[in-house]
Amino acid sequence: MKTLAAILILFATTFSSAQALEDAPTPHKFLDKTNSFTLAAAAVSIGMDGLSTQEFQRWGHPELNPIAKPFVRTRLGDGLYFGASYATVVGLTYAAHRRGWHRVERWIPVAVTVTESAWVIRNYRLREQPPMKYTVVPAPITAGIDEVSR
Repeated sequence: MKTLAAILILFATTFSSAQALEDAPTPHKFLDKTNSFTLAAAAVSIGMDGLSTQEFQRWGHPELNPIAKPFVRTRLGDGLYFGASYATVVGLTYAAHRRGWHRVERWIPVAVTVTESAWVIRNYRLREQPPMKYTVVPAPITAGIDEVSR
């Protein structure tokens, strides 16, 4: 029940921050009200993704992201990976602000919030499914030795 409440709050912040994008393209300070809100929503969604990743790994499901896989095996690595993810969001948002790309600046944290929220929902839906088993199946040999040497 707590998980469902957290996901609903996450979506509420996502959609309300999307409404703030309509008046975005005017010059402004970087940490104005809208940017602060959208960056906070991105931080919450990234944090929820980190927590849900730990949960679904505890349930026996493997991490699918090849970049995150070496980091998310421990809580420290998980914190470092998702902290770096948030730092990247803030850095890209600030770079767009400095270049005068104010619409892009507004959309970056919103896009991250929506994407991370989708991953959180996916992670918590795995609770009902049995752990995935990944096995490597060798490819069948279809060519004979004579065909390869031609």
